Amino acid sequence: MMIAQAQITIADLNDPIQQGEAPASPVPGMLWLDTSSIPNLLRRWDGTNWVECSADVDLSEYYTKSETNTLFEQTNNAIALKADSAMVSSLGERLDAAEQKVTPEAIASTVTSSAMYAYEKYAGRNYCLNSGIVHTFVDNKYHYANGTVTNSTSYNLNVSDDLFSHSNNASNIRISFDIKRTDVDASASSSTNVYSGIWVYYHYIDSSGSSLLAGRGWYLRTTDSTFAATDDDWVRVSYGPLNLSSFNPTAISYFALGTGSANGTTGTVQFRNIKLEVLNSWTEWSAAPEDIYGLANRVTNAESKITQNANSISLKVSTSTYNSEKVYRGATAPSGTMYMNMLWLDTSVSPNLLKRYDGSNWIAAGAQEVKSSGIYIGDNNVSITTENFLLQLLDPANNENVLMEMSADGNVGFKELYADRVISESIAAAYDGPTTLYVNPSYSGTSNTYFRSLGEAVQAVNNRFLREDVWIWLPSGTDIYEPNGVHIKGVSGTGHLCIRGYSNNVLNSYITVRGCSAHIRFVQLFLRESRPKNGNSRNPYLVECAMDQFVEFNSCTLDANDVTYDSVYCKTSHVWLYQTNLYNALQG
Repeated sequence: MMIAQAQITIADLNDPIQQGEAPASPVPGMLWLDTSSIPNLLRRWDGTNWVECSADVDLSEYYTKSETNTLFEQTNNAIALKADSAMVSSLGERLDAAEQKVTPEAIASTVTSSAMYAYEKYAGRNYCLNSGIVHTFVDNKYHYANGTVTNSTSYNLNVSDDLFSHSNNASNIRISFDIKRTDVDASASSSTNVYSGIWVYYHYIDSSGSSLLAGRGWYLRTTDSTFAATDDDWVRVSYGPLNLSSFNPTAISYFALGTGSANGTTGTVQFRNIKLEVLNSWTEWSAAPEDIYGLANRVTNAESKITQNANSISLKVSTSTYNSEKVYRGATAPSGTMYMNMLWLDTSVSPNLLKRYDGSNWIAAGAQEVKSSGIYIGDNNVSITTENFLLQLLDPANNENVLMEMSADGNVGFKELYADRVISESIAAAYDGPTTLYVNPSYSGTSNTYFRSLGEAVQAVNNRFLREDVWIWLPSGTDIYEPNGVHIKGVSGTGHLCIRGYSNNVLNSYITVRGCSAHIRFVQLFLRESRPKNGNSRNPYLVECAMDQFVEFNSCTLDANDVTYDSVYCKTSHVWLYQTNLYNALQG
C-alpha cells in the first residue's frame, strides 16, 4: 500500500540558483537568478564575472528540457540493468517484513514495553495523567505553555481510576515532582511563608449522607529545608506518604498544584514530571500507562493524513496560477510585466494597503475603505477609532433579540452574562474552598480545611463572596489563646459565615467584624478578653462591629474580664444578641 508520494528535482548547471546574493564558488557556465533586482535578472558566470543573460546569448551549448529528460531516462535504464534480480527479490522480502513491524500496534507495543512506562503498581506505576508537562505559576497566577495568562491560582491534573483502590482506599499515596523556582518572595503572601501547594482532592460522605469534596496535602513554604528562592536547575522533591483514611474517603477526584493562600507571592514557580504512586518508597518518574493508550489510533490518523497530503504534494502549481495569486510586497509599485488583477501590498503607508491592478491603475482592494472607517487590523492588534460606534450580537433564533450591545457612549449591556471567575476591584472574589473548616491548635500539617487558630481560619474567607454557608468549628474542651485578636472583614454573599464554639471551650482573645454584608453568626462562643490594661486604662471593646449588615450572637458568653469598657461596640451595624451573657464589662 502506498503511504505517500512526492517529487524531487535534481539541479544541474542549467538550473539557475535563485537568491539575492551571488553564489559562492561559481564554475563557468553557472546560472544565477538575482532576486535582489526588480525585475529579477538572470546572470551567468563567464569565469571572471557575472554577466547578464540577454537575447544575444548563444543557447546552443545548453541542453533543452527535452534533451535533459532523455538523458535522465537513458541513465535510469542503465542503472536498472545493473540491479541483480535475486538481490531485488531479497530486498523485497526484507521490506515486506519491515512493513509488518512498522504498524501502529507494533509501535505502541514497543513504546509501552520501554522503561518510560510502568504498568504495574509494584513496578512504580505513575497514577498522575499527562504528568510530564511543565506547569508555570508567575506571581501565583497560572500561565499556559502558549503564553496565555490566567487569574487562576491552581491547576488540576486527572488521576487514574484505580488510584483509590491501589492505594488501599487512599491510605498510602506518595507524591514527587521536579520544581524550579526563580526569584520567589513570599514575604507578602496572604498566608505566612506560603508560596505554593500540592493537594489530593477526594470525595467523602458527611453525617447527613451528602457526598462532599475536600483536599489534603501540603503548603510549600519558604521555611522548608528544600526551599531556594532561585534554583539553578530542576530539583526533585518528594512528600508523603499521604494517609486520608481517617477522613473516610470514597474516591479520589484529582491532584492539584498551587493555592490561593499564596496570593501576594512574587516570582516564578514551575512543576514537571509529577508522580503519584502507592509503593513504600519513591521511584523515578515514569509516564502513566493511560498516556500511551491512544497511540495506535494517532499513528493510523497520521498515516491517513500523510496519504492525503501526498496527493497534494504531487500536484504542481502552474506559472500562470502562481502569478495571478501571489502578492508583491514593496514600497513602490511592481514594474515589468503587468496583468489584470495583479496584487500589490503597498508597504509605503501605515497600515499597509492591498492594491489591485485594473489594467491601467493600482486601486485599493478593499483595505482603503476599512482604513477610512477608523478600523485598523494588524499583527496581534485590532483598533477601532470612531465617534460613531455600535456593536450588537443578535440571537441566532431571533435576530430582533439583542444579546449584547456596546456603543461609543460607553454603554455596555448583556442580556445574560456567565463567568467562572470575575476579577474586579468592585467585586469580591468567590470563595471556592471547603464549606467546613476546623480549628485545632495542635495541628502540625498543611491543609485548606484544618487551621491552627481561628484567626488563620477566617483569613481563608476574608474579602470573599460566599455562595453557601461556611462553618468554622472550634475544638471542644480546649482553650484557645489568640492575643492578636480575630479579625473578620469584607465577607459578602448569600451564604452565612458561622463560627461554632462550645461551652467547655474558651477563646481568649477579642474580635472585630468590619465591612461584612454577609450574615456573620457566632454560636455557643465563649469569648474572654485576653488583653491586659494599658496602665490604668481599659481596653475599648471586647467585640467591635463596624459597617456590617447583620452580626448574630446566639447562646454565647462574652467576658470582658474586668479590663474592657464595652462588651460589644456597634457602629453602623445591625447586631443581634440572643440568650447571650455579658460579664465584667464597665458598660454594656
